[in-house]
Amino acid sequence: MQDNYAALLMSLRIAKAEGYLDEHQAAYNVDRLHSVSLDFKLTKYYSAETTVRVTDSQGRPIQGAVISSEQIAPTVRTDRNGITRVRLFSRIELMATPCSIAADGYATRSAWISPRQLQNDVVLYKPRVLTGLVMTMDGKPISEACVSDSGGIRERTKTDRQGRFVLRIPDARGHDLIASADGYVNKRIWIGEQDRELVIKMDPTNARGGIFGRVVDPEGNPVWKFMVNAISKENETDSTARFVENIDGVFLIADLPEGRFTFYFRYTGYDGSAFRMSTGEITIIKGQVFGPLAIVCNRLN
Repeated sequence: MQDNYAALLMSLRIAKAEGYLDEHQAAYNVDRLHSVSLDFKLTKYYSAETTVRVTDSQGRPIQGAVISSEQIAPTVRTDRNGITRVRLFSRIELMATPCSIAADGYATRSAWISPRQLQNDVVLYKPRVLTGLVMTMDGKPISEACVSDSGGIRERTKTDRQGRFVLRIPDARGHDLIASADGYVNKRIWIGEQDRELVIKMDPTNARGGIFGRVVDPEGNPVWKFMVNAISKENETDSTARFVENIDGVFLIADLPEGRFTFYFRYTGYDGSAFRMSTGEITIIKGQVFGPLAIVCNRLN
């Protein structure tokens, strides 16, 4: 029995070497005769190797950075030059794979590693600490509000009774923070490299208005993927863009501040043609949803 078991293990090793992995672990069932039965299944996997180089924001190599993913076997670390070889596994032919990159003293981030590139370059940043206050428009603190970083591996925290929060994020440009709380409209703010102390003011959900309607093509067929740009006539920061996906072409934008807006609808046809339609000026009133709007997008010349 031991010889048979050893032969089976050897077969599994050979199968792995040829691109097969055991999907189910061997199941043991010892009966009164002490015999062993094993049930396993082999599935074909694609594999490929690529190089990953990890540096800091100054371009200096980071030694000992850990790169991990469900598609990586095994987890690897970078050498003193910040470089390592990575073998990726997948059930389908490999494209880019999301991986987690972590190193002591740096903020963990996610990055797409592609076996089609000779070298994948990843930059890690020293974390910085943001502190701030989340409050209502009239200055009352909001407790239990969630504040999160929308980029990379999302870091998040909650406010205390005084509405204060502390959040660690990568020290990189182009960061969005999102604040959310029950009964309030989600607030997205942009933070710069020098920002350390923030004040976030949130509107209650009944302090916003919106529009709804349906988008069709020139033949009257519903458009099920399109972009809506809301351009404020009074406050540039109130302008926003939304991607809508609905099989019937129906849209609802219900979190706009009061004011005058023009809305632009656009999408790209199957043949690559661009279609667009704009509304006249629409006044948004809090607590009200304007519509229904019948939007017919026309082909651009």
